[in-house]
Amino acid sequence: MNHKTHRRMVTAAACAVALTGLAAPARSEDPAQPTAGAWQLKEEVSSLDGGTKISGILKSANAVPNSIGNVDHAYLIIRCRDGQLVTYFSWPAYMGSGPAPVRWKIDQGSVMSGEWATSDSGNAIGFFRERTARDFITKLAVAKTIVVEAAGYQSAPHEARFDLDGVSEIAAKAIAACPGR
Repeated sequence: MNHKTHRRMVTAAACAVALTGLAAPARSEDPAQPTAGAWQLKEEVSSLDGGTKISGILKSANAVPNSIGNVDHAYLIIRCRDGQLVTYFSWPAYMGSGPAPVRWKIDQGSVMSGEWATSDSGNAIGFFRERTARDFITKLAVAKTIVVEAAGYQSAPHEARFDLDGVSEIAAKAIAACPGR
């Protein structure tokens, strides 16, 4: 494996780490490391202004390919930082720079479709505005699963499945830390 290929393989996890401040999940199947379906939670209180920062990250139950076919997991992130509530999905593939067409299904509900915003880095899609993030997190808080289908830039769509056990606690903490404007 050359350096360029290795760098592409870790892009999604690095994006999630950079955006949340959480440690990257290990690539091995070491039982001491976080596994799919297990939330990582980071809570901090700012020494400067006393504000609470909450980040929750959840690894997908299945792996999805990046743009060159290497597989890795997607990540669901729920975060409150600097009074801003966001939720997004970090993918192993570059997702582009504009709105991304997405289909999703929560539990056994109907398949929904729409366009989600992409992050500045292009490796995450989701809800980066307070109101839309809050609405989506509220729906996730009572759900058991979500399946998200999205296509990386110039790639075929792929599905990532998330088992949401524990999401109600993560959602409640994030919403309490970001009570809205």
